[in-house]
Amino acid sequence: MVAERIKHLHYSRKWSNYWFWRTREQKEIDYIEESDGVIHAYEFKFNQVAKSKPVKHFFKAYENAVFHVINRDNYDEFLL
Repeated sequence: MVAERIKHLHYSRKWSNYWFWRTREQKEIDYIEESDGVIHAYEFKFNQVAKSKPVKHFFKAYENAVFHVINRDNYDEFLL
């Protein structure tokens, strides 16, 4: 998913910083993208029923970040 997203950003000539985030306690955000001053945090779940909640430490540090869960039902919106 991440590789396809990076290709999409490149081909559509959209500038964006991207990285992942993990604590020493192994809490993580799968993919983070920042553009135009907005941080988007993405969690990837193959099973659309699986629960996913934002990591408190991340959102304490980045209060204005937007959290998204990407699954089989909405991945095309993420890639296009």
